[in-house]
Amino acid sequence: MSQPIRAVFFDLDGTLLDTKTGIVEAFRRACQDLKLSPLPPADAIAREIGPPIGEMAKALGLPLPPEAVDELVARYRAHYETMGPEHSPPFPGIPEVLEGLEKLREAIPGFVLGVATNKLTPVAERVLDDVGLKAFFDVIQGVDPDLRPKPAPDILARALQRGGAQAETSIFIGDTRGDLLTARAVGTRSGLAAYGYGAEAVPPTLVPDLRIERPQELLVYLHQTLAGCGEALS
Repeated sequence: MSQPIRAVFFDLDGTLLDTKTGIVEAFRRACQDLKLSPLPPADAIAREIGPPIGEMAKALGLPLPPEAVDELVARYRAHYETMGPEHSPPFPGIPEVLEGLEKLREAIPGFVLGVATNKLTPVAERVLDDVGLKAFFDVIQGVDPDLRPKPAPDILARALQRGGAQAETSIFIGDTRGDLLTARAVGTRSGLAAYGYGAEAVPPTLVPDLRIERPQELLVYLHQTLAGCGEALS
């Protein structure tokens, strides 16, 4: 019998929030600032959301010299700071799922809810606060100076450490290949947010422990898992 889940961690972009519009527009404006051309279409940029901005630019074939990566990142962050949060609504069903998870946290001592994202930690905290979701989370962990971005394990491992969670009793939910690889590297169970905009690019050979077509399915899974471990809740 597998151990019951005691912690749920989420990716942010494409999993909790539909940030595609804000990310794409901020990226396009940053590219225009640096006079990078040809400027990729919005749908092409959206398909690359997830990795760090410099890797996105490389994947899109932009003629970006290595010494200009930091400038592109800085300009992207500046644009996103001014317009991103206005284009970052929760996916339908996410607020209700978080309310359900909050009830689990109240019923199960030590149950942890967290976020592990490639955004800077202060930016992630502000975006979640702007949409009224920050209070649901015990831990919001993003990129810090000593942490490598996902798919390296650093961010998720730090989030678990801060929350006092164990990998074997945790699940990490995300919408990209990088998120699933991060869960595998840390040793948590993995959930693919198939409703997110990065899910289509996940190779079929990378199979998650849970595939979530709608956010509400996570609650069903958790209750079934708890019941299978003799911890059915009312």
